[in-house]
Amino acid sequence: MSRKKMSLSIAAMTSAVFLFVAATFAWLTLSDIVHLGETTIELEDIDATAVLEVSTDGLTYVSASAIAIENAVPGDIFYYRIVITNTGAKPIDTQVAFIGFSNAVADVLGDDTNYQAGRSLASVLLYSMTNTANMTTITDQPIATLIGGPVNGSALFFGAENLDIAVGTSETVNFTLEVATTSGNDYQNLKLTIDTISIQSVGN
Repeated sequence: MSRKKMSLSIAAMTSAVFLFVAATFAWLTLSDIVHLGETTIELEDIDATAVLEVSTDGLTYVSASAIAIENAVPGDIFYYRIVITNTGAKPIDTQVAFIGFSNAVADVLGDDTNYQAGRSLASVLLYSMTNTANMTTITDQPIATLIGGPVNGSALFFGAENLDIAVGTSETVNFTLEVATTSGNDYQNLKLTIDTISIQSVGN
């Protein structure tokens, strides 16, 4: 079994590690030697950092600590990017996923009819993505069609997959969330928060 496949197996056996926005993370920070029955495997630590940024125009970005859509109208576009830097000594293969959606009323003093009816902005948000690692593109896909959960009781959709990041370099996942122009009054005064960004890496 190749080192990459074994790393994947070990990652699957250990508990999942989730990145909360703007945190620093290290993957497979285990002892240098792992014994599995009669097989001995030498592991290398995988280290990286990730930063979430937001923009109002897709040109100028500032650091962000959360993804929250509120007080939106049809056609509104929210620009984000995640910059992932490989600070370790080994190339990494990375995937980015979004886990969990929290719904709320945007204005607690406003009309909460839509919220009480169980409606969510997730139903009318369109997801677009590009990345600098493999140039994969997703354009105007309803979030509902990308969900692959449940994970830990929450829905999950992938932001980007198979991002090869060389040692000492950064790759960027650029994505937008757009309120569909066909949205009606059924989605007024709603707020949607994406709870967790999961960034998982294995050594190449």
